[in-house]
Amino acid sequence: MNARPASATTDATSERYVVGEVVRSHYYDRSDPPITASAWHPLRQLRREITRQVAAFTLDRPGADIVDFGAGDAPYRSLFPRSSYRMADIDEAGHHTRPDLSIVDGRVDVDAGCADVVVSFQVLEHVDDVALYLDEARRLLRPGGRLLLTTHGVWPYHPHPRDLWRWTPEGMREELIRNGFVPLALRGVVGPLGWTDQIRMSAMRRAIGAIPLVGRICASLLTAVLNVKIAIEDGVTPDPIRQRDPALIVVVAEPLQGPSRET
Repeated sequence: MNARPASATTDATSERYVVGEVVRSHYYDRSDPPITASAWHPLRQLRREITRQVAAFTLDRPGADIVDFGAGDAPYRSLFPRSSYRMADIDEAGHHTRPDLSIVDGRVDVDAGCADVVVSFQVLEHVDDVALYLDEARRLLRPGGRLLLTTHGVWPYHPHPRDLWRWTPEGMREELIRNGFVPLALRGVVGPLGWTDQIRMSAMRRAIGAIPLVGRICASLLTAVLNVKIAIEDGVTPDPIRQRDPALIVVVAEPLQGPSRET
C-alpha cells in the first residue's frame, strides 16, 4: 500500500521565484491570503464554501471528533472551534505543527470508527492510491459520520511531493461512489473565466519574478491587479458554468455501511 497523504494543505503556503539557481520564497496563511498571493481569489472562495458546508451539515458541534487526514498545518482548524480536532499526517520534518496521529503506509495509527467527521483539504490529488486513501477515511468514520473533502478540478501542476490527479465534478462523484461513499453535496469553486486568468497570471508571475532586483515587487503589483480582475470575472460567471468546470471541488459525503479493505 503506497498511499502517502502529502502535506499539501499547510497554512504556510509558499510562493516561489527562481532567480538563476536561487529559490526565494515567502509564506502566507492560506486561510486568509494577502491580495498579492497568486491564489488569493480561489483560496478565499474555497474557505467560504467550506464554511457553508460546515454550517449546512452541522459538522462543528460540541463533542464531535474530527480527524484532519493529511493535515499539514491544518489551515481550516479554526472553522471547528467546538469540536475535538486531531491532525493526522506523516510524522516527518517540515511541518510547522506536529501531527496528533501518525500515518504509516496510508493508514492512520488509530482505531476504526474514531471520528464523526473526517476532513481532507487539497490532499487527494497528491496521494498515490486514491482508493486506499478513501477506504481509510471510511474506516475512520463512525456510522452516520461525514467526509468533508476538497480537491482540484482544473489547476496548475504543484507537486507536494507529487501531483497526480484532477477530477470533473461528475468524475469526483463517481470516484466517491466507487469507493464506498454517497455524495450529499458537491460544489464547484471558481469558474473558467476565473481559472483561465489564474493560470495565465501564474505563468506571468513566474516570468516577471525571475527578473533581477525588481522582479518580485513587479510580480506582486501585477498579481494584486489581476486578482481583482479574476474576482470580478468569477463573480459574473453563471453558477451552472462554474459547477460544470470548476477549479476546485468541495464535497460532503457519507460512508456506505460495510467493512473497509482493512478493518
